[in-house]
Amino acid sequence: MRPFLRALAAQSGRRLTIVAVALLVVLVAGWGAGSVVADRLRPGAAEPALAWDHYITNVAALYARDRNLEAAKESLQALKIPDLKASVLSVALAHNPTGPTAEQDARALRELARALDPDVKLPEQPRVQSSSDTRVWLPFLPWALALFGVVLLGFAVVIARGSIPTAVVSAAARVRDHGKRRSAPGVIPFPKVRPATRESSPLRDIEAELTTAPRLRRLRGSRNAQAEPESGPLAESNRPPLTPALDVEVAYELGSSSLEEIIPIYHPATGKLVGGCGLGTGPRFSSLTVEAYYGFCVWLQDNTGAGETKSMVLASPWSYRERRDTLREFARQINTESIAVVSVGDLPLLHTRGLTAKVEVLSVEFAPPDSYFRRLRLRFVVTPTRA
Repeated sequence: MRPFLRALAAQSGRRLTIVAVALLVVLVAGWGAGSVVADRLRPGAAEPALAWDHYITNVAALYARDRNLEAAKESLQALKIPDLKASVLSVALAHNPTGPTAEQDARALRELARALDPDVKLPEQPRVQSSSDTRVWLPFLPWALALFGVVLLGFAVVIARGSIPTAVVSAAARVRDHGKRRSAPGVIPFPKVRPATRESSPLRDIEAELTTAPRLRRLRGSRNAQAEPESGPLAESNRPPLTPALDVEVAYELGSSSLEEIIPIYHPATGKLVGGCGLGTGPRFSSLTVEAYYGFCVWLQDNTGAGETKSMVLASPWSYRERRDTLREFARQINTESIAVVSVGDLPLLHTRGLTAKVEVLSVEFAPPDSYFRRLRLRFVVTPTRA
């Protein structure tokens, strides 16, 4: 009897091993296939050129507001596309986003396409995508395919064994005939443990990461600065320093007309366009002969995913005390709640899923004291947070 039991145990062990290996293979294959399909269906992942769409849409929005065709052409030339007209027309025809600004973006793209080529033929109404978005279910596609593979494997095992239902019925009959009742083991509940919580935010985590990383010497004004770690105890760390994708200064002076500049951001490793940033104008005194602004905005756009944009309002001390409602209305228009009173030093980080922008106020001058901006000089240091 014992040799029979040992042989049965060995045979069961081999079957269990085969089933476990098959289950692992099915899970890996399903996950891999789902990831490939999701990457191909995800907007902006099939071709690198799709990352230009958000950049061109941003340029079109500025053109729709300012009607400055030369500035729009200059911003589009940063993409280094041979045929700008065809590219803008292609984005205008294929533009199909969701969100509260979908119709405005589509209309701005059509206006920019007509400005670049007056003879172009466009439909009367822009297409706007329905509320359903493939980005909602794409992250679950690998899991779905892996689960589907496990279900298929289970059916295959049942079909291969063939007599499982008969064996179950006969076993129940034997238990009934012998009068032996076997109770199923009770389910052991897992203890409900509340995870420890701590006050944190993406901005604080990224700021701490940049603080603990080795300090870098960056080339000012360089759009693809090379990082050189300084000597010190942190230089011995095995963790490589974050290489900035952009290190550039932006200056404003009272009476300046060319301020709405879109600064393209290229990945330091691949050279691909990953986003844009810049300094934008805000509320101003309408009674003065010159455009005296008492509010600005700094913004960062991440083109590696769904075109995520982060912005922050920069205010003079006087406007923060006396015109706070106007500043809040301007912040609502640019879809942000962050308002910072400008002083020399670092501003709060602008953080998206793929980029982190550190904005530093190098110098600022108000006229009259604490009222509107006479001069403002900023430094943008943008670092990719992922490869």
